[in-house]
Amino acid sequence: MPSTLINNIDLAFQTATLQWLDTLIPIAQRLFILLATIELTWSGIWWALASRADEIVMVSLLRKVVTLFFFYTVLLLAPTWMPMLIGSFTQAGGLASGIGTLDPGTVFSQGVQISWLMLKTTAKFFLANLIPGFLLLPPLLVFFSFLVITTKMLMTLVESYIVLGGGVLLLGFGGSLCTLGLSEGYLLHALRVGVKLFLFYMVVGLLTTMTNGWYDLVRDDFLLLNPVPLFEIMGSSFIFASLVWKIPDFAAAMISHRAGNLDRIYGAE
Repeated sequence: MPSTLINNIDLAFQTATLQWLDTLIPIAQRLFILLATIELTWSGIWWALASRADEIVMVSLLRKVVTLFFFYTVLLLAPTWMPMLIGSFTQAGGLASGIGTLDPGTVFSQGVQISWLMLKTTAKFFLANLIPGFLLLPPLLVFFSFLVITTKMLMTLVESYIVLGGGVLLLGFGGSLCTLGLSEGYLLHALRVGVKLFLFYMVVGLLTTMTNGWYDLVRDDFLLLNPVPLFEIMGSSFIFASLVWKIPDFAAAMISHRAGNLDRIYGAE
């Protein structure tokens, strides 16, 4: 059963995202229009003073207008496009892992159940047979590993909500080529978050599948006659925690920090 308290944290940020969008989209639109007006006015003055051929002026104006139109379209449709962009990665990750959807509460509950079962089994033999106390360590480290995995998962989800809700304000800076990099950075970061969630779901999905086999090992009454499985589970959970913490960030970092200014693509001046 998923942990309600953990999922409530995720739900709180997910709900706040809608409020942030409703508040910031109008602000971003006004900012975009202001910057675009300044950009076109400033360019018009320089074109008028430069005594350039009409064809060159028209081409430059068209390129600039296309660039501004593109970013304004992204701004207007951001409440629909951005969740679809990030959601497509999570959906692909869920399908690739074969477990559908994941939530932090489910992952945390799995860790609690396994570590608690390990602790009960170990404590029973500890009280009856006075086994070495260091065998109580694996359950604690397993719990800590799953706590790390849950924390990283929740951090990534919250990051996606902040990108969707709060970061949309940066799209307003797409109204000027001088500040266009802020809007590009926002779009690129949204892509990186999607990649992180994609790989995160795949790794955690694999962990969830493997976890099902750990319950049988922990329920074995003869476990403490051969405590090796305790330490194998402990080591496996620690390795998965390390992979979950590192792999999504590493893969996202492979995406270039800058995709290049769109004015290079359109040749805007």
